[in-house]
Amino acid sequence: MARSDSRARILDAAERLFGEKGIRATTLREIGAAAKANTGSIYFHFKTKGELTREVFRRRLAPLDTERIARLESFEEPSLRQILESWVEPLLALTRSGEAGLHFLGVLGRTYSELDPEIIRMLQRDHGATLERFIEALARALPELPEEQLRLRFHFALGSIAHTLGSDVTWRIVLGRRPAAGAWERVLGELMPFLVAGFEAPLPADPEARGAA
Repeated sequence: MARSDSRARILDAAERLFGEKGIRATTLREIGAAAKANTGSIYFHFKTKGELTREVFRRRLAPLDTERIARLESFEEPSLRQILESWVEPLLALTRSGEAGLHFLGVLGRTYSELDPEIIRMLQRDHGATLERFIEALARALPELPEEQLRLRFHFALGSIAHTLGSDVTWRIVLGRRPAAGAWERVLGELMPFLVAGFEAPLPADPEARGAA
């Protein structure tokens, strides 16, 4: 087996197991067994489990970052919907790439629900610049929204996107099934008005003002 093939098989196996079991619960031995590679082969390509985990994210998120920024910069003064579409639509490429893309969406879903300080720091370091570019664009599109509220609503939006694409559980509880592979474009299209409405919602009333009234 060529070294490049071995590396790809290890990454594919890690991605699938991280999505199924979670990053912390998955061992290198399990990854090796799934990839048909021994532990020594894993350490040949990746010095630590953390380095392997970082590469699982990087190989999917780096192209996403590039595509998202390119879409955002294609607009001179993007509207709220154009900003959100620039963030969401590149994810469709993952839904169209078969099981591999869906496995990574499962990893993303778990990342948002299973807080891991090391993963958070890694994502901030490697991909935080893209996030900040979008926050800056949102601030220009919604100048009346205080920064704290803006970031809070972006947090809600990211959670909605990750959970919609990455979680099987609520799909099965609410609808009894997960959307078919070809239905994700429609699903994201239905999610978009929800996201836009969330950003455009009135500011919550000040609790102190309510008490004074």
